[in-house]
Amino acid sequence: MNSSEKTSSKPRSALSAILVIISVVTLVLVLAKGASDFAEERAVRLKDVEFHARILYALEVYSTANGYVPTPAHPEDTVQINGVTFKSGGAAMLYQLLRGDGSDQISETAAGGTASDDSLANDNPEKEISFVLEGEKIQINGKWLLVDSFGHPVQYQKGGAADVLNPKYDMWLYGGDVRHTDRHDAAAKSDPEIMSKWIRNFSLPPSKRDEDK
Repeated sequence: MNSSEKTSSKPRSALSAILVIISVVTLVLVLAKGASDFAEERAVRLKDVEFHARILYALEVYSTANGYVPTPAHPEDTVQINGVTFKSGGAAMLYQLLRGDGSDQISETAAGGTASDDSLANDNPEKEISFVLEGEKIQINGKWLLVDSFGHPVQYQKGGAADVLNPKYDMWLYGGDVRHTDRHDAAAKSDPEIMSKWIRNFSLPPSKRDEDK
C-alpha cells in the first residue's frame, strides 16, 4: 500500500467510527424514549384505575344512602369527541352523583331537578361524595360529563338488562380504546380482544391484573 492509499483510508476509518457512534446514540435514545413512553402509559393507567375505584365507592355510598341504584336520565345520549362517538348519559349522571352538582341527569331525581353549573358556590357539600379533578370532567352540549384521562366519557349501564353482567351496574373506562366505543353488549364485555384496555367492574376486575398493580 502506497502513502496515498494509507492517507485515504484514515478518513474512511474516522467516518465509520462516527457512524457507529451515531447509531449507538440513536439506539440509546430510542430505547430511552420507549421506556419513558411505557412509564407514562403505566402512570396514566394506574391513575384511571384509582379513578375507577373512586367512582365505584361513590356509587356504593349513593346507593346505600338513597336505597336505590341510580339510573341515568338519558342513557342513550351520545357525544362526539375527535370524530369518535361515545355514550354520555351515564357520564352526566355520574358527574352529578360524585360532585353533588345538579340532579337532572339522575332519573330518580330528574323531575324538578337542577342542571349542573360546575360552581362550587352553588354545590351542596352534603351531597358531594367524591372530589372531581379538572381533568376528570368536561362540558359538552351544555352538560358536564365525568371523563377518564383520555377525555372520554365514563360508561355506565344499570343492572337488569340483558347486556349488563353485574346485578347492580356495569361501569367502565375505555382506557384509550376508540375502536370499540359502540360496543356495550354482553358479548363485547366477555371478549378479551375487545376489552383488553378497558378498566371495568365486570369479568376480570382491574385490581386482579398484573399491569394494574
